[in-house]
Amino acid sequence: MKCCIGLSIALVVVMLVCAPLRAETITHSGSLFIMGGYERFENKLVWDEFLRLAGGPGKKVALLAAASSDPQHYTRIMASHLRELQSRKAGR
Repeated sequence: MKCCIGLSIALVVVMLVCAPLRAETITHSGSLFIMGGYERFENKLVWDEFLRLAGGPGKKVALLAAASSDPQHYTRIMASHLRELQSRKAGR
């Protein structure tokens, strides 16, 4: 028990000492776009905004199907839809 308390205190001290240093080095590097699983591909406004925030067609994005019964399957579907949408937006 004493060991856990000591480690907890040490962790808090390290976080307090390092927090100001870390805050100075963080820069804005992108956007976070969170949507629920019920969002449909037909909702043009949502997908257009997604692409705009990503930087437009051809930019790389990270997809995380976090609350899914089959995350790999839905990530593949989402990636396929985004590639198709990017191609249309780029005029290919």
